[in-house]
Amino acid sequence: MPLDLQFRPAFGRGDFRVTASNEEAAKFIDLWPQWDNRSIGLVGPERCGKSHLAAVWQLRANAILIHASELNESCLPELLRNGAIILEGLDTLGAFAETTLFHLLNLVNEEQSFFLATMREPPATHNYTLPDLRSRLRAMPLVALHSPDDILLEWVLEKLLADRHIRVEDGLIPYLSRRMERSWKAAERMVKMLDYASLSGRRRVGVALARELLQQGNIGKEEREKNTL
Repeated sequence: MPLDLQFRPAFGRGDFRVTASNEEAAKFIDLWPQWDNRSIGLVGPERCGKSHLAAVWQLRANAILIHASELNESCLPELLRNGAIILEGLDTLGAFAETTLFHLLNLVNEEQSFFLATMREPPATHNYTLPDLRSRLRAMPLVALHSPDDILLEWVLEKLLADRHIRVEDGLIPYLSRRMERSWKAAERMVKMLDYASLSGRRRVGVALARELLQQGNIGKEEREKNTL
């Protein structure tokens, strides 16, 4: 019986593959601390690499990370301790924490700290109730990450398989990249399905197994075409 064990993904800078879909964001992270602004945002769809780049910057800047859902006034002294802060999921910030975030951004400026926020949608799409915060966030520079291109999708599949220590047959990754939805989320789902199907059926992870999963309609070519039109 296959067990749903946890695995630890690799989040080093060398584990982040740069292509046209994320080149701008990777260059921006590499430029630190020569940023023109103290506060910036990484914006892009789910599983596009925002958290990976944030983790790279966290190591370089010794930044303190907090999720928007955990932000409160009592956190502020600790967050400012190292002069670099990461706020994950800015677009999930609750109205109760808006004043806290506004104070945090003011303190970042006063103490010449750095602030990096990740989000799926830009602040302009979110109706913040605090006018001063809304204005501040909409003025914050944004760096976009996009859905993976074909080159990046193949690398994402390789990385996810390696994270799970899965050995695959030759030809599997190109076969999948031509037929599946072009997204990190779909790649994660496919790798998890391959892992489970391989363990439960004691089968090799190759084209034959992938073909069966695709034919089940879980991550088919039609879904990829629908998302790339």
